Amino acid sequence: MFNDTKTFFMPDAWVNREIDITVIGAGGTGSALLTELFQMDQLLRSLSNNAVHLNVTVWDGDTVSPANVGRQAFWSTDIGLNKAQVLVERFNQFGGIDWQYRDENAEAKSVLNYSKGLVITCVDSAAFRNKLAHEGRRRSYYTDNRLWLDMGNDTHQGQIVLGHFNEHVDGLHLPNVADLYPSLAVAVDDKSQSCSSEQALAKQDYGINKAVALNATTLLWQLIRHGSVDRHGGLVDVKQGSAHPIPISESYWAMMGYVSEKTVP
Repeated sequence: MFNDTKTFFMPDAWVNREIDITVIGAGGTGSALLTELFQMDQLLRSLSNNAVHLNVTVWDGDTVSPANVGRQAFWSTDIGLNKAQVLVERFNQFGGIDWQYRDENAEAKSVLNYSKGLVITCVDSAAFRNKLAHEGRRRSYYTDNRLWLDMGNDTHQGQIVLGHFNEHVDGLHLPNVADLYPSLAVAVDDKSQSCSSEQALAKQDYGINKAVALNATTLLWQLIRHGSVDRHGGLVDVKQGSAHPIPISESYWAMMGYVSEKTVP
């Protein structure tokens, strides 16, 4: 643990009320994440007599393909249907909730105009995440306390980063994924489609999506249920069986090459 590790407290807007979450992407990581969020929602409702719950909107313009069945949270009967619609309607039916979906690919400006509390990105597209980061920084003319939870992974490894869209916030500022990983700006998207489960698993091995999703929702649970966290992300490796936290620490951030403008003399 770093000596300068700080504690981040749950936003006031989340206390004892509905928490608005916008999820971008309902594929490998997104479908695993939504399953965890559904369980979390049910637990929060039970513990708070429905005072605290999650109001989730899912954006995804993709449809279920045969290669998605098994590796993602879809069944053969879902093939050809929109991913966001399938999952949201399933959870609404079984949980008696009223989550929403948008069967279209998200645009950065639209997401920031729509979202209220927390944006979660579960997409492979570096281009979209860069646009979201750029648009978030561009809006630094007003205080923006919304949080952005980003998840990314390759075949065996993944990272989770919870941060703010820019530094103009009330209280402690958390750097986002684009702040800590500037290489994201020059990353090239892999636009090839997997035609089989074997090809899909060659890109993302079994377990990595679930590991990333579980790490992310565990972080959210600590923040919502217990009110604070001293980490704002993590690094996981399913091949090595390891998980390491990203502490809320300026010295740790500096090791990663990020220095807050607020700390510059």
